[in-house]
Amino acid sequence: FSDIKSTIILKACAGAGKTSVCVERVKYLLEKGIDPKKIVFFSFTTAAVEEFKKRLNNPDVRVTTI
Repeated sequence: FSDIKSTIILKACAGAGKTSVCVERVKYLLEKGIDPKKIVFFSFTTAAVEEFKKRLNNPDVRVTTI
């Protein structure tokens, strides 16, 4: 993982594992003590956001579309 204070932009084709990578990254940040209210995850699709919320299962992390 990169520096926990870094912003990461992840782009890849469908089915490449973007959601899995993002969920693990956010879990890693939470394990390192980052306040979940300081984490924002966004995607271009509602489906991706809903899947991310389901996998992360943490209502304190802001997850939204742009």
